[in-house]
Amino acid sequence: MAFDENTTVLIVEDALTMAQGMRAILAMAGVTQTETASNASDAQGRLRGRRYDVVLCDYNLGHGMNGQELLEAMRKTGALSLSTLWVMITGERHYGQVMSAAEMTPDDYVLKPFTAQLLLDRLEAAARRKAWLTPAHKLLDKGRAEQAIQTLLDLAQQAQSRQQRLDALRLCGELQTREGQYEAALELYRAVLAQADLPWAKMGVARILAEQGDGAGSSALLDQVLAAAPRYTEAYDLLAQNLVDDGDYAQASTVLEKAVALSPRNFQRLHCFGTALLRSGEATRAVEPLQ
Repeated sequence: MAFDENTTVLIVEDALTMAQGMRAILAMAGVTQTETASNASDAQGRLRGRRYDVVLCDYNLGHGMNGQELLEAMRKTGALSLSTLWVMITGERHYGQVMSAAEMTPDDYVLKPFTAQLLLDRLEAAARRKAWLTPAHKLLDKGRAEQAIQTLLDLAQQAQSRQQRLDALRLCGELQTREGQYEAALELYRAVLAQADLPWAKMGVARILAEQGDGAGSSALLDQVLAAAPRYTEAYDLLAQNLVDDGDYAQASTVLEKAVALSPRNFQRLHCFGTALLRSGEATRAVEPLQ
């Protein structure tokens, strides 16, 4: 991605001075088409109404969703194009652990405080990494999922680094699962796991097993995922759903309580937590998450 006067950027930042500072840094690089949103709700409205080349998002946004929750919400609803570069800005020193265990990951993150040159360098580096998957992203934007899958398999074969290969395979597995190609996705994930014990690959297998009605097998894998990556909130969600499918609402609420503690403003998760509490007979405890 070439950053110039045609590049569109959304800055999601609740501190006005920080937002102004980032706009000034981008202007130094010739990027002048910048807009700002002061909270997640404002950002959601803008992202649904317009496609941006880059999103610079603060992790801590005050009231409402944090940056990670906003990213998850936008990607799950399809409101965020895969080609959009998302860079998280954070003062949280443990954010690397959050990102490594998140199903929806940004393209990069920058720790505060940072210099103007550091921010621009990280943007350029993230754009170069994302460009690797651009052929598949373009096909997906046109609704050509089958061609995108084949392109990703080809890219995995052509990869010059382990990370490039894994990036291509991860997106490929997600697409195969979404398209109902479960056997192909299982083969892909198991091949990845034969090389490295990666939580996202186990999560992929667990999701397919759940879809195929093997809740016990799915839950056993999810226990392994959470033992290795206890901040993987999506794994808690799927484990809770498996328990709900078995009618064990009390245990499902216990699992969701852990996920809510990690991600307290994911509204779908709060709703599931409150509902599980209600169905397990804990109406009093259900009030707070449902409110």
